[in-house]
Amino acid sequence: MGNERDSKTDDRKSNSTLLYLKNLLKKKEKNRQELEHYITVDNINNMLMVSLILMLLSVIKIICKVKAIWGADSGIGLFLITLVYSLIYYFIHIKILEDIKIQKYIYISFWIFINLFGLKYLYMEIQIYHSIIYFYLLMYLITGFYISSFYAVFFIILDSVIAIKFLFHFSNSDIDIRVAISVIVIIAFVSMLIMIMKYYHYTKDKWARITIRTMGGVDCLTNLLNRRGFEDELDKQWALWGDLRKAMISIMIDIDNFKTYNDTYGHIEGDQCLKDISECIYDIASRKTDFVVRYGGEEIVVVFTDMSEENCIEMALNIQERINGLQIKAGKEASYPIVTVSMGIASMAVSSSNTIYDLIDKADEQLYLSKNRGRNRITINNMSIELNRVRVATNS
Repeated sequence: MGNERDSKTDDRKSNSTLLYLKNLLKKKEKNRQELEHYITVDNINNMLMVSLILMLLSVIKIICKVKAIWGADSGIGLFLITLVYSLIYYFIHIKILEDIKIQKYIYISFWIFINLFGLKYLYMEIQIYHSIIYFYLLMYLITGFYISSFYAVFFIILDSVIAIKFLFHFSNSDIDIRVAISVIVIIAFVSMLIMIMKYYHYTKDKWARITIRTMGGVDCLTNLLNRRGFEDELDKQWALWGDLRKAMISIMIDIDNFKTYNDTYGHIEGDQCLKDISECIYDIASRKTDFVVRYGGEEIVVVFTDMSEENCIEMALNIQERINGLQIKAGKEASYPIVTVSMGIASMAVSSSNTIYDLIDKADEQLYLSKNRGRNRITINNMSIELNRVRVATNS
């Protein structure tokens, strides 16, 4: 018996560790995606700023060309490109282009075009004016407005190599090649340092914001979302679900006679019991939703979108079967010999006239009926499904 108890304890610890690792990996991936979202949004905003700056320069060049003050390219090509990307920004702003991956491709393509035009003008500048001012401008734009590490450094190195090649191509010009190359190398090196340091501080600041925002969002005991984390997530999703006319369904789960269990075995065993049951619920429900919440005490709430009542009942039965399989011996004077759970299920269409708490209140009413009708059962639409009678497994 002692060995069996130790084995069960080890299994519980192993399962709890596995749940922790699953949630940790999920949380890290979610935070990584949020950082990517920050970078994309800021790069799109910077794309607009650079577009407006270059559009203004292009207009000045066009005016100078018309008045015969400027002898090089008129700048119409760059004006049209920046105008197009300004319009794209408008489409993003009014949420026609919402996909983050598409936005990422947009701002990367923008910087590719800016580098192509910048190098084109640099070539003409070296040829006609024997200077490299456009190289300074490119380095300023990249280090000042591009948020990246790999791509930015790649553009800096590429621009520097091509600029040096241009200088050698016009080696018979009045420009001092050795001085110009030295200046390009120094500026490129300083630009890379600035870019790397800027990117480091940017990501450090964003990670700090993500950490502060998510701090307290996960229950330390069960590794499920807590009320605060749940509310933060719902704030982002509820309006969207309402626009899409999503149907919501929720299961409220409560451990039967949990106070009796704590009184019989102590709070340390009670915490372990809660962790084991939370793991069972999470392992089954997380395949269909991110909203598995320790709502309070021994209550756990699961929220689904667009799931039928039949499928929800089937999932609830699977949860109950898994919990019964734990064979956790109940406390004194409990309704059943092993720890069981009661559940209430409710559904609702999302609209501007209701909130998630209306849905949870409905599920709580159904849970109340399950408790009053004998526990260890599911209630939905005021109809109870009495779950299979359970017994403690005994050794032969």
